[in-house]
Amino acid sequence: MNSTSIIRQLKRLYPGKAIIKNPQDNSTEIICEIDPGNQHPEYSMCISIIGESKPHVHRKIIETYTVIKGTAFIVKNKTTHTLSTGETITIAPGITHSVRGKEAWILCLAQPAWTPKDHSVV
Repeated sequence: MNSTSIIRQLKRLYPGKAIIKNPQDNSTEIICEIDPGNQHPEYSMCISIIGESKPHVHRKIIETYTVIKGTAFIVKNKTTHTLSTGETITIAPGITHSVRGKEAWILCLAQPAWTPKDHSVV
């Protein structure tokens, strides 16, 4: 993943927004916090550019992913869903999931807001 180019694009498109590389040294996911949950606990919104995320689960959060660029492969409870630009998938609490893509851009809405306490890697 070309982190430098992606971060440059995000800074241009979303000036002043926090950008997080995950993991920091060899990023497979870059997150731009569009509407962070620290401003309101009922939801958070980010743009996530995915190479690959680790399988994880949320106890309370309902996540809605909308692909805004590219193709994403979302694995929900061992079933792979292929989403193209404009397509959406919702992930209920307690569902193990992960995402793969070749720099797929995903708008992610979390309800209630995403918190580290609610995110558990499986």
